[in-house]
Amino acid sequence: MLGDSIQAIIAQQLLPTKDGKGRCAANEVLLGSAALANMIREGKVSQIPSLIQGGLKEGMQTMDAALMNLIKEDRITPEAAYEKASDKSLFAALIEKKAKETYSMIIQKTRRSAVVHWSDDRFMEVSFFPSSLCGRAFRPGADTRCFQFHA
Repeated sequence: MLGDSIQAIIAQQLLPTKDGKGRCAANEVLLGSAALANMIREGKVSQIPSLIQGGLKEGMQTMDAALMNLIKEDRITPEAAYEKASDKSLFAALIEKKAKETYSMIIQKTRRSAVVHWSDDRFMEVSFFPSSLCGRAFRPGADTRCFQFHA
């Protein structure tokens, strides 16, 4: 019934642009098919993301793929994508890379060391300290990851 009548479903989320002056849309696209109708009829809706990933050639797109494309096009930040993502681990790695690059530049300029604190894949804080204290200044908790950068 329902599955047979679906032609397409498009979900849209608006995200702030990288420059902060506007918003851009990330769209998830699901096209109706016999496979979709069967999944709905059998209550296997958890398999729909796999159906979307397999339908790239037909024009389907997951929200995470749409977010990744907007990052590659330099229209949004990885942090904005992380907030809207289904699989946050994909975007946490991008945020981590960006933090490492940013703080490496700061450290080179200030000749200090730093520890970037993360918890539950979310950026928490950065601690800067003299290089002589490196390795002794911060002891991470069990749920915190640390990345040390040295001058």
